[in-house]
Amino acid sequence: MQPKFISKLAIIIAIITGSPEKVSAQQPQDSAGKVIKAITIGYQNGKIDEKSYLDSVFTTMRLITAADIGYSNKELLNMLQDYRAIIWKTKNNFKYKRDYYGILSNHAQSAARYGEMVYYGEKIDQLEREQNKKPSLTALAIILDYYLSHQSYEKMAGLYRENIPYLQALPDTAATGTMKGGELVQAIIVLEKSARALYEMKDTTEGDKIKVLQNKIIAIIKTKHSNNNNIRANADFLQLNTAYAGAIAKNDIHALQLILANIDTLLVSTTTPEYLKYYIDQVVSEWKINYFQKTKKNDSVSYYINKYEALIKDEAIPYNHYLLKRSQAEFLFNKMSYREAYDTLKAGTDMLETSRTELVKDIADMLYARAKGGEQEI
Repeated sequence: MQPKFISKLAIIIAIITGSPEKVSAQQPQDSAGKVIKAITIGYQNGKIDEKSYLDSVFTTMRLITAADIGYSNKELLNMLQDYRAIIWKTKNNFKYKRDYYGILSNHAQSAARYGEMVYYGEKIDQLEREQNKKPSLTALAIILDYYLSHQSYEKMAGLYRENIPYLQALPDTAATGTMKGGELVQAIIVLEKSARALYEMKDTTEGDKIKVLQNKIIAIIKTKHSNNNNIRANADFLQLNTAYAGAIAKNDIHALQLILANIDTLLVSTTTPEYLKYYIDQVVSEWKINYFQKTKKNDSVSYYINKYEALIKDEAIPYNHYLLKRSQAEFLFNKMSYREAYDTLKAGTDMLETSRTELVKDIADMLYARAKGGEQEI
């Protein structure tokens, strides 16, 4: 995904500085850092106001993370030092403080540094509890993501059940207009992940109940935020994710056909934000592998396996590499290459099991402590 992103870096630099600047596909980290620096200089030189500066850094970092351009926690803290200083100079800058920790948590997640991800999720939870006097939907989504990365569906379902009264009240709360657009998106993220866990456990009845809650909030989003492409596109994407998980659990081929047609439309829509298209492209490949395996179209399966492999080759997330191995194994099995299928599937399950060991937990704890220490240095 990185070469496609490089042209966007050049465009951003030209917009902020007023002149094009060379960026390198061979050194995407340097190029991405150059963009953040250019935005900062543009603000310091008075070319953009403070709000535009903060929004531009957040948007650019979202693209950088989506394009799998990775930094260590220390590198990222240093790159965002000016951004953080400007945010924290205002005492009650809740939105942008939350954005800052969101950048750090999302970037850690993309690099499978789950200790860091959870640490920054807790910082968001602390901010939101102080501001809103209620649990943080963002922090809840981050914890669910952590469990999802390890296929801990029972723990995901348990977390959902612990919060049922709060989550069931969300549509009514949303209807009052007291929830902002970002909160509504976080609400449907939490519900999407909860539904996915229950569908994976074949509890389609409870999964469908969550889908109803989610659809109520999405209906409110489409009424109150119809002109916000970012919020609306995220709502559409999450709705399709839940529908897909349900269709897979019920083996509903007709529903899968409709879902694939809808997500193809979302992918090419001019109103879908670019950062979101990176994620959709990967999901489309994963879903089409499953669909064409179910419909026994091996040529199409092979095409999308190769595409999915290219999309995730630079990712550090074990679960996505496991999905690739599982798909390759099923493809080989259907071609009657049984021994090769077994070896491929074993490689995938071994990879996933390794990520579930106590060693990984210890590493996560170390990364949590390192993230805390790194932030304190800043």
